Amino acid sequence: MLPFSKEAINHRMTTNALSFWGLKNNDELDPVVKLMIEALSASLYELSTESQNAQVRMLDRVAQLLTPDYVVAPRPASGLMHAISIEPTDVLLPSHQFSCSHTPRTETSQKPEKPIELWFSPARPIRIANYSIGAIITSNYAFALDERQQRINSVTCNIPELKIKNAVWIGIQSPVEKLPIQNLSLHFQFSRIAPQEASQALSFLPLVKCFYDNAEISMNEGLCYEASKEDISKRYASPTSTMRQIEEDVVLQYNRYFLSFNSDLILTTDKRKPLPIEGFAQENQALSSLGLQPMHWILLTFPHTIHSNLLDNCDIQTNVFPCINRRLIELQHSLKGGSKIVPLKNKESHEQYLEIATVGDSSQNYQPPQYGYSTDEPTGLYNILQEGLERFDSRDATTHLTNLLQLLRAESASFAAYGYDFVASSLKELHQKIAMMEQKISSSPNNANSNNHYLLVQPIQGEETIFASYWATSGSLANGIKSSFPLKPNNNHNTQIGSTFFIQQTNGGSNRLLGDDRLAAFRYALLSRDTIVTKQDILSFCEKELGESVHKIEISTIQVAEGRTVQHFRRVVQVLLTPRIPINEEDWLQTCDRLQAQLKSRSGMTMNYRVQIVA
Repeated sequence: MLPFSKEAINHRMTTNALSFWGLKNNDELDPVVKLMIEALSASLYELSTESQNAQVRMLDRVAQLLTPDYVVAPRPASGLMHAISIEPTDVLLPSHQFSCSHTPRTETSQKPEKPIELWFSPARPIRIANYSIGAIITSNYAFALDERQQRINSVTCNIPELKIKNAVWIGIQSPVEKLPIQNLSLHFQFSRIAPQEASQALSFLPLVKCFYDNAEISMNEGLCYEASKEDISKRYASPTSTMRQIEEDVVLQYNRYFLSFNSDLILTTDKRKPLPIEGFAQENQALSSLGLQPMHWILLTFPHTIHSNLLDNCDIQTNVFPCINRRLIELQHSLKGGSKIVPLKNKESHEQYLEIATVGDSSQNYQPPQYGYSTDEPTGLYNILQEGLERFDSRDATTHLTNLLQLLRAESASFAAYGYDFVASSLKELHQKIAMMEQKISSSPNNANSNNHYLLVQPIQGEETIFASYWATSGSLANGIKSSFPLKPNNNHNTQIGSTFFIQQTNGGSNRLLGDDRLAAFRYALLSRDTIVTKQDILSFCEKELGESVHKIEISTIQVAEGRTVQHFRRVVQVLLTPRIPINEEDWLQTCDRLQAQLKSRSGMTMNYRVQIVA
């Protein structure tokens, strides 16, 4: 029997009553006394429950106040998308929005939900161009690519030269007469082989060499973004910005799939050829059946650790870049009646507030207050508020307002007995107001929930209109969108119709942390300050990110032989994850890549990490 259960309280009160009156049996108690004891025990049980709930809410509130928002904020899903520009070259910005209609599946129900609109944008400013890969020739196969970068018209061939060099020819097609390739990139994906083998092959991409017209082209590992570190820092009001950390994690997660051109080379139309080398068609008549148009042919030589079977199953694409599930919402609010509060309402019920982007009026941008700022200049500042007044129970403003309406309706009937005209007319008007308020509450149930965020601004004197923009995300609902799923451009017209679609399945989305997950995040933030140094920091971070999906986390330090150029050993922190439920190997490898990138970005000692799953 629990010490604070209703039965335990009743038993203790009955025992004290028997001792007080000198009785030995419960049956000797007066029935009225029994009823009083039962009623009192029920009331004490309710008080005990309310007290425990108040303690839990106070602890949760303390954890909320002491935990940085970027630790408990929702995590947007991310993926790789493809887009071709209309102009010869163009730059896509994070403010360029793409959307798709997706039907998510919840974990609790196998029935598909209603389709929802999901929004994505590039992780960072990225350069795209009006070009694509039209054909790939390996030592064993040759095939053309369609508009979706999928293989078509595959033929078998035998080219000893490519087998000796361990190389691949890629044909680039473009309607542009002069195409500069500086900062453009190639995306590599080994999608038809075992995930573990594909991951190992990607680690050798930095050793790939590129040649065009018998001249070597310099290549850099990863994507080359159109923003310097100074430009990136100016985009955020705080160095601990949630969006800044999310972008950095996504960039590190997908960099291993890319090589970027670092050359002033310009591809001109006079260098186009139907085949890279004259005589290919005579030696391999199957190549002529592809009917290839004149293209720019680039030779890629791979290290011999990436053998010919891997090259036959290597997909290479252009104009691919990481994207993040986020929506930029802009609003205009008029400050009336002396109010300085601006509600940040999401467009859709499934969206969650992520971070403020800009706040300002018609004359200047506002800034968040800095530590130690002077109170002599309180204008031009803003603060972010979450939820409303704190209470000892879970009732929010909507619940209190609904209870008030029920109370007014119930008690107003007692005044009707007086029969006065004034009272009757007042009651009629009161009922009309109650009906209007009920209609307003029922029509907008999502605008008064506990996850609302607000702006508290200190406007410049004379300014009454506030302009604000902020990011929202759909959290876990944006996970699992398959590759080749189409995207629709919304606020930009610099991409070709039909060229925007996913290259890789989206993953990594999660909702705002609540309850026990928030306490785990509080413990991690309090002990590590989001900087990973010790083994306990790694364990706390993995528990915060993975939650109940893992059964066991093992951390050890190992020496790994690395042989890109010179054989040597490297000290690596190995993290082994044992999933709690049956796993999809591809999904968990994406989780390992994401977790490895997050550990690397937060490492305070420039450590190397390896995250793997244990079957």
